[in-house]
Amino acid sequence: MSSLDKKIAAIAGATGLVGKALQQKLLNGSEFDEVWSIGRRSSGIFHPKLKEWLIWAEDESFEEPDRLDTLFCCLGTTLKKAGSKSEFFRVDHDLVLEFAKLGLKKGADSYILISSKGADSDSLFFYNRVKGKVESDLKLLKYKRLAYFRPSILAGPRHENRFGEKLGLALMRMLTPLIPGSDRFKPTDSEILAKAMLNLSQTDFESPKVIESIDIPRIADVE
Repeated sequence: MSSLDKKIAAIAGATGLVGKALQQKLLNGSEFDEVWSIGRRSSGIFHPKLKEWLIWAEDESFEEPDRLDTLFCCLGTTLKKAGSKSEFFRVDHDLVLEFAKLGLKKGADSYILISSKGADSDSLFFYNRVKGKVESDLKLLKYKRLAYFRPSILAGPRHENRFGEKLGLALMRMLTPLIPGSDRFKPTDSEILAKAMLNLSQTDFESPKVIESIDIPRIADVE
């Protein structure tokens, strides 16, 4: 297979909850021939299809792809982990846009982002406001296909202890069956979200496409 015939994906945020699941699916599936993990340090994972583009590394002597087709952005942090609003904005907005711009320079035509339920650039809540702003700013770029997944609180195996998130998950799981219409707030399983992102990348869709949490299982073909 020539390099021009290859389908090449790039993923940013592959060390996170959804990013890990998605990268594994990209490597094990047949949808893409080559997968580039974007970050600031090596993941330590070895796979024949996996390459690493350390664009945020202190050492700038790194390998980079000649071209890309589809970008998956799983970047994201929390205010607590970021330590400040400015640092949160840098990760969840600035790095997301930087990744998108680098993708365009490499010829990518598709960008699929994990945003958040309630994303709104006019929101009273800082978190939702940042998510809404990055969605709006991405629309200004020239991607042929642009999609935003807006999951509810994410469920899945995490290494770090997030007490507040665990409490929220427990409450949502208890209340969802009891409150009419509360399916919209049901926790989003990380594996299902990863499968939905991969499935969507293989379809033609009207851009920009917004996928709310309630629709994610359908796109993942698990309903």
